Amino acid sequence: MDQPWKDAFQNMRRQGRTTASAQEVYDAVADSIRQSLLSPGMKDTLTRRLHDEIFVEYRLSSGQQLTLPYPNIKAQP
Repeated sequence: MDQPWKDAFQNMRRQGRTTASAQEVYDAVADSIRQSLLSPGMKDTLTRRLHDEIFVEYRLSSGQQLTLPYPNIKAQP
């Protein structure tokens, strides 16, 4: 379940990006959950929980910029 969001963040780094919006982070992780082999109910539960964690508990706005992981990955021309 983790590999798709890891790939998404690494690809952003390869594009020369160092940040992503909270919405982009949510979308990448939620897409990973949706692609998993979990049951539909569990996928729904986890994506709702993710939404609450990012936008309610941490009170991030969708456009707020967050530092991407993987600083060791450099931009590719």
